[in-house]
Amino acid sequence: MVFNNNLLMGGVAAASGGGGSGYTVANSLWVEYSDSPEIIMPNADSGGLLWIFSCWVKRAGLDTSNRNTIVSVHDSSGYGTSIEFSNSAESKEDQLVWIDGNTTASKRATTQKFTDASGWYHLCFRYDSANFVADNRMIIWVNGVRVGDWNTGFYTNPTASLKSFWGGGTENVDMFNQNNDRYFDGYISQAAWIYGQDYQASNFGEYDSNGVWIPKDLSTLTFTGSTKSFLLAFEDSSDLDKDTSGLSNNGTSTTGITSANQTVDTPSQ
Repeated sequence: MVFNNNLLMGGVAAASGGGGSGYTVANSLWVEYSDSPEIIMPNADSGGLLWIFSCWVKRAGLDTSNRNTIVSVHDSSGYGTSIEFSNSAESKEDQLVWIDGNTTASKRATTQKFTDASGWYHLCFRYDSANFVADNRMIIWVNGVRVGDWNTGFYTNPTASLKSFWGGGTENVDMFNQNNDRYFDGYISQAAWIYGQDYQASNFGEYDSNGVWIPKDLSTLTFTGSTKSFLLAFEDSSDLDKDTSGLSNNGTSTTGITSANQTVDTPSQ
């Protein structure tokens, strides 16, 4: 089924399958807030200047009292990287929020609200603090379109060549969890983190013949092994934290998730 509601998507055709040929994603993972889901992935211990994170998500619940974390990387002081759908208490209800840093954090918050719980969104986040243009150091794409409308009260660029907590430290990468709280509630597919490659959203998705953004086969991408890049395709129900990039940067712990959480509801449907 094709969801093409430009009002919900802020002018972007909602991604959820579509016409024309394309790569078929076989599986996704669904997680529920009440199960306290978490997959711990390895982090790099150097670098942190250039990385990209891509994933497809479909929200299951729109409980505005909770913050829904897609991924976080935090140290013992609570500083680090977090990507989440925020809540009403933060005055950013259903907005996508990305924070990287400490007390002087670099940050982004969309004005767009993600309130469609029936269709898939492709979200892509690029961190490039060595970029000469300050506004290009943190970029978000939604369904292939670069976000340009921001919550101006929540917009700060990284200083030049500032290392990200993700890729620049030894803290855990926590999928669906932030400080043992703020869990994700919904579906996720093709979760890929790649360090050191000059990639953009177009490396992870493309438009089909109907103008709908659809997934690409990610096996042709270069995953930089020494920096713990990974791809979670959720293809093995007995090993849902398995890295399928070919690097074997597998998860070290999974909680609140069983084989029953694997699903065939994917952005290819």
